[in-house]
Amino acid sequence: PMFDENGEVYAILDIVVDVTEDVLAQNKVLESEKSLRNTILRAPVAMCILLQQNFLVEIANNRMLELWQVDDSILGKPFFDYLPEAREQGFEKLLFEVINEGKSISAFERHFTRKINGEVHKVYVDFVYEPFRDSDNHITGVIVVAHDVTMQVLARQTIENAEERARLAIEAADLGVYELNLQTQELI
Repeated sequence: PMFDENGEVYAILDIVVDVTEDVLAQNKVLESEKSLRNTILRAPVAMCILLQQNFLVEIANNRMLELWQVDDSILGKPFFDYLPEAREQGFEKLLFEVINEGKSISAFERHFTRKINGEVHKVYVDFVYEPFRDSDNHITGVIVVAHDVTMQVLARQTIENAEERARLAIEAADLGVYELNLQTQELI
């Protein structure tokens, strides 16, 4: 209310600020975050977001939890509290590189060893670490995309070992070998 010299209300001052743009922008950000979460949870590969401070697990889909061999109690907690052996195997250093230098890091058939109930598990993964940025383009964490390639690596290693044993046997027996392509009749 606005008062005159007698203390009587003679008008009402009404101040309005148009916040439509701010509300629309905020709704857009919320919708974008919801879409990102949905994409990660439904991704056909292992995905997660680790936040900068202590690499807190912001979100991780079921494929990532299976790869880590943990349950969803890791969500909201520091990653290395649940998988300290990953720190010892150089993964923390890689994550810091992404955060501090803002660069992406990719690896193929990188092995990771984990001890569960006294039993050692060796896993091979292809992965990408990508900086996770906020709306002001500041790096706030790391997006991790991983694919378990353990079965492929072990199969290839088995084939390579069998080929090496066959080669050694042939050399030791001083035998000659040939191949015949039955379709083209090519002799090697």
